[in-house]
Amino acid sequence: INLGLYFFDIISDVNLLFIFWGNNHMDWFYLTLLFLCLNHFIAIVGTVVYLRKEKEWYTTQLLCASPFIIIAPLLLDVCMPFYRLLQSCLPDDFVTFMVSYEATRTLSESFIESLPQTCLQVNIYMQCLDNTCAGIEKEGQSALMFSLAISGASLLFHLITTIYEMRKEGLNCCGYFNSLIQMGVGLPLRAIVSNTITELEIEY
Repeated sequence: INLGLYFFDIISDVNLLFIFWGNNHMDWFYLTLLFLCLNHFIAIVGTVVYLRKEKEWYTTQLLCASPFIIIAPLLLDVCMPFYRLLQSCLPDDFVTFMVSYEATRTLSESFIESLPQTCLQVNIYMQCLDNTCAGIEKEGQSALMFSLAISGASLLFHLITTIYEMRKEGLNCCGYFNSLIQMGVGLPLRAIVSNTITELEIEY
Protein backbone atom coordinates (compact mmCIF):
# COMPACT_ATOMS: atom_id res chain seq x y z
CA ILE A 1 0.00 0.00 0.00
CA ASN A 2 2.77 2.39 0.98
CA LEU A 3 4.77 1.93 -2.23
CA GLY A 4 1.66 1.80 -4.40
CA LEU A 5 0.45 5.16 -3.10
CA TYR A 6 3.95 6.59 -3.50
CA PHE A 7 4.34 5.64 -7.16
CA PHE A 8 0.73 6.48 -8.09
CA ASP A 9 1.20 9.89 -6.46
CA ILE A 10 4.29 10.63 -8.54
CA ILE A 11 2.74 9.31 -11.78
CA SER A 12 -0.45 11.38 -11.30
CA ASP A 13 1.58 14.53 -10.58
CA VAL A 14 3.79 14.05 -13.63
CA ASN A 15 0.65 13.51 -15.73
CA LEU A 16 -0.70 16.84 -14.45
CA LEU A 17 2.63 18.48 -15.31
CA PHE A 18 2.17 17.54 -18.97
CA ILE A 19 -1.46 18.76 -18.92
CA PHE A 20 -0.46 22.12 -17.43
CA TRP A 21 2.45 22.46 -19.87
CA GLY A 22 0.36 21.52 -22.89
CA ASN A 23 -2.37 24.02 -22.02
CA ASN A 24 0.00 26.84 -21.07
CA HIS A 25 -0.91 26.97 -17.37
CA MET A 26 2.69 27.81 -16.51
CA ASP A 27 2.05 29.04 -12.95
CA TRP A 28 0.53 25.68 -12.01
CA PHE A 29 3.24 23.86 -13.96
CA TYR A 30 6.11 25.57 -12.09
CA LEU A 31 4.48 25.11 -8.66
CA THR A 32 3.89 21.40 -9.28
CA LEU A 33 7.45 21.01 -10.56
CA LEU A 34 8.78 22.85 -7.50
CA PHE A 35 7.07 20.41 -5.11
CA LEU A 36 8.43 17.41 -7.03
CA CYS A 37 11.96 18.84 -7.15
CA LEU A 38 11.92 19.74 -3.44
CA ASN A 39 11.17 16.15 -2.48
CA HIS A 40 13.92 14.94 -4.85
CA PHE A 41 16.38 17.42 -3.33
CA ILE A 42 15.61 16.18 0.20
CA ALA A 43 16.37 12.61 -0.94
CA ILE A 44 19.72 13.78 -2.37
CA VAL A 45 20.63 15.54 0.89
CA GLY A 46 19.70 12.47 2.95
CA THR A 47 21.84 10.24 0.73
CA VAL A 48 24.81 12.61 0.95
CA VAL A 49 24.52 12.78 4.75
CA TYR A 50 24.48 8.98 4.90
CA LEU A 51 27.58 8.69 2.67
CA ARG A 52 29.50 11.24 4.73
CA LYS A 53 28.73 9.41 7.96
CA GLU A 54 29.10 5.82 6.86
CA LYS A 55 31.59 5.62 4.00
CA GLU A 56 35.28 6.37 3.69
CA TRP A 57 36.28 9.91 2.77
CA TYR A 58 37.50 9.28 -0.78
CA THR A 59 34.42 7.20 -1.66
CA THR A 60 32.13 9.92 -0.33
CA GLN A 61 33.94 12.70 -2.20
CA LEU A 62 33.87 10.73 -5.44
CA LEU A 63 30.16 9.90 -5.25
CA CYS A 64 28.99 13.30 -4.00
CA ALA A 65 30.97 15.17 -6.65
CA SER A 66 29.71 13.03 -9.53
CA PRO A 67 26.48 13.46 -11.54
CA PHE A 68 25.42 10.09 -10.10
CA ILE A 69 24.25 11.76 -6.88
CA ILE A 70 21.64 13.75 -8.87
CA ILE A 71 19.98 10.61 -10.27
CA ALA A 72 20.65 8.42 -7.19
CA PRO A 73 17.11 8.91 -5.74
CA LEU A 74 15.58 7.76 -9.05
CA LEU A 75 17.67 4.57 -9.01
CA LEU A 76 16.94 3.96 -5.34
CA ASP A 77 13.21 4.46 -6.01
CA VAL A 78 13.39 1.69 -8.62
CA CYS A 79 15.01 -0.55 -5.97
CA MET A 80 12.27 0.05 -3.38
CA PRO A 81 9.79 -2.60 -4.60
CA PHE A 82 12.51 -5.25 -5.03
CA TYR A 83 15.19 -4.97 -2.35
CA ARG A 84 13.23 -6.94 0.26
CA LEU A 85 12.78 -9.84 -2.14
CA LEU A 86 16.52 -9.86 -2.86
CA GLN A 87 17.80 -8.98 0.60
CA SER A 88 19.51 -12.37 1.05
CA CYS A 89 21.69 -11.50 -1.97
CA LEU A 90 22.33 -7.86 -1.07
CA PRO A 91 24.81 -6.36 1.44
CA ASP A 92 23.33 -5.86 4.91
CA ASP A 93 24.34 -2.19 4.93
CA PHE A 94 22.41 -1.55 1.73
CA VAL A 95 19.27 -3.30 3.02
CA THR A 96 19.39 -1.32 6.27
CA PHE A 97 19.84 1.90 4.31
CA MET A 98 16.94 1.04 2.00
CA VAL A 99 14.57 0.43 4.93
CA SER A 100 15.27 3.93 6.23
CA TYR A 101 15.33 5.41 2.72
CA GLU A 102 11.91 3.97 1.89
CA ALA A 103 10.37 5.22 5.13
CA THR A 104 11.85 8.70 4.69
CA ARG A 105 11.12 8.97 0.96
CA THR A 106 7.47 7.92 1.18
CA LEU A 107 6.85 10.09 4.25
CA SER A 108 8.43 13.19 2.69
CA GLU A 109 6.45 12.52 -0.51
CA SER A 110 3.25 12.77 1.51
CA PHE A 111 3.93 15.71 3.80
CA ILE A 112 6.36 17.80 1.74
CA GLU A 113 5.02 17.15 -1.77
CA SER A 114 1.45 15.82 -1.50
CA LEU A 115 0.19 18.21 1.20
CA PRO A 116 1.00 21.49 -0.62
CA GLN A 117 0.15 19.83 -3.93
CA THR A 118 -3.30 18.92 -2.62
CA CYS A 119 -3.91 22.53 -1.54
CA LEU A 120 -2.89 23.70 -5.03
CA GLN A 121 -5.09 21.14 -6.77
CA VAL A 122 -8.15 22.00 -4.65
CA ASN A 123 -7.59 25.64 -5.59
CA ILE A 124 -7.33 24.70 -9.29
CA TYR A 125 -10.48 22.58 -9.05
CA MET A 126 -12.45 25.44 -7.47
CA GLN A 127 -11.24 27.87 -10.16
CA CYS A 128 -12.21 25.47 -12.95
CA LEU A 129 -15.71 24.55 -11.76
CA ASP A 130 -17.24 26.78 -14.42
CA ASN A 131 -15.14 25.09 -17.17
CA THR A 132 -13.22 28.28 -17.98
CA CYS A 133 -9.77 26.69 -17.58
CA ALA A 134 -8.39 25.62 -20.95
CA GLY A 135 -7.44 21.95 -20.94
CA ILE A 136 -8.82 21.33 -17.44
CA GLU A 137 -12.03 19.70 -18.52
CA LYS A 138 -12.93 16.11 -19.35
CA GLU A 139 -9.56 14.24 -19.40
CA GLY A 140 -7.79 17.07 -17.57
CA GLN A 141 -10.48 17.22 -14.90
CA SER A 142 -10.37 13.44 -14.36
CA ALA A 143 -6.56 13.55 -14.09
CA LEU A 144 -6.87 16.30 -11.50
CA MET A 145 -9.44 14.34 -9.48
CA PHE A 146 -7.32 11.17 -9.67
CA SER A 147 -4.27 13.06 -8.40
CA LEU A 148 -6.34 14.60 -5.59
CA ALA A 149 -7.70 11.19 -4.56
CA ILE A 150 -4.23 9.60 -4.50
CA SER A 151 -2.73 12.53 -2.57
CA GLY A 152 -5.55 12.44 -0.03
CA ALA A 153 -5.26 8.66 0.43
CA SER A 154 -1.48 8.94 0.80
CA LEU A 155 -1.75 11.68 3.43
CA LEU A 156 -4.36 9.74 5.42
CA PHE A 157 -2.37 6.49 5.22
CA HIS A 158 0.86 8.11 6.41
CA LEU A 159 -0.88 10.06 9.16
CA ILE A 160 -2.34 6.82 10.58
CA THR A 161 0.90 4.79 10.22
CA THR A 162 3.02 7.60 11.68
CA ILE A 163 0.81 7.87 14.78
CA TYR A 164 0.86 4.06 15.12
CA GLU A 165 4.65 3.80 14.84
CA MET A 166 5.22 6.69 17.25
CA ARG A 167 2.97 5.12 19.89
CA LYS A 168 4.43 1.65 19.36
CA GLU A 169 7.99 2.93 19.90
CA GLY A 170 7.09 5.50 22.58
CA LEU A 171 8.55 8.38 20.55
CA ASN A 172 7.51 12.00 20.30
CA CYS A 173 7.44 13.83 16.94
CA CYS A 174 11.05 15.04 17.20
CA GLY A 175 12.36 11.59 18.11
CA TYR A 176 10.42 9.94 15.29
CA PHE A 177 11.57 12.29 12.55
CA ASN A 178 15.14 12.25 13.89
CA SER A 179 15.17 8.46 13.52
CA LEU A 180 13.78 8.64 10.00
CA ILE A 181 16.10 11.27 8.57
CA GLN A 182 19.22 9.36 9.62
CA MET A 183 19.14 7.13 6.54
CA GLY A 184 20.95 3.90 7.22
CA VAL A 185 22.04 5.16 10.63
CA GLY A 186 18.77 5.29 12.55
CA LEU A 187 16.85 2.23 13.68
CA PRO A 188 14.66 0.69 10.95
CA LEU A 189 11.41 1.61 12.72
CA ARG A 190 9.00 0.19 10.18
CA ALA A 191 10.74 -3.20 10.21
CA ILE A 192 10.78 -3.26 14.02
CA VAL A 193 7.15 -2.23 14.40
CA SER A 194 5.93 -4.78 11.84
CA ASN A 195 8.05 -7.53 13.46
CA THR A 196 9.89 -8.31 10.21
CA ILE A 197 13.40 -7.64 11.51
CA THR A 198 15.32 -10.79 12.47
CA GLU A 199 18.65 -9.34 13.57
CA LEU A 200 19.85 -5.92 14.71
CA GLU A 201 23.55 -5.27 15.08
CA ILE A 202 24.56 -2.29 17.23
CA GLU A 203 28.19 -1.13 17.24
CA TYR A 204 30.03 1.67 19.05
